[in-house]
Amino acid sequence: VYEQISRAILAGLRYLDIRTEFEHAKKNSGDYSRGDFSSLCYATSIRYEINYRGKKLVGSAQRHFDAAVLQHGSILIGPKHADLPFYLTKGNAEWKNAVKAFMQKQTTCLNQLSPEPLSYERVADALLQGFQDIFKVTFHKTELSKQEWNLAKKPSQTKD
Repeated sequence: VYEQISRAILAGLRYLDIRTEFEHAKKNSGDYSRGDFSSLCYATSIRYEINYRGKKLVGSAQRHFDAAVLQHGSILIGPKHADLPFYLTKGNAEWKNAVKAFMQKQTTCLNQLSPEPLSYERVADALLQGFQDIFKVTFHKTELSKQEWNLAKKPSQTKD
């Protein structure tokens, strides 16, 4: 499932004229997956993640339940993600600046790869098309019904 969702994202990115493929990370002594930066989802890449020339572009994770899969993540549109450490309570100024430098070195964003600035709406439309292409489905945008809104507002009664 993870691979198929990644393929749908790749297909969507092609609608934005962004050509990238799966890149498999090579772990080395500079790997931060277990170190000071381990809380940052952009610290390392795993199989089927989407990078561009060794820089992470898409970060995602998946959780499996009995009858469902939750996929979540980030597709970086602009460079503001590098400012993330300044919103954390952890670390002094030196640490925060080191994290920012790391993020700038290890990541990229759509607007750095695109010949023209991309809006959230344009990216969302391209991704929607990519998912339709890969999964051979058609999505229809509709308003939520009153029942759907009520379900969305209701806190979950189940624990995993």
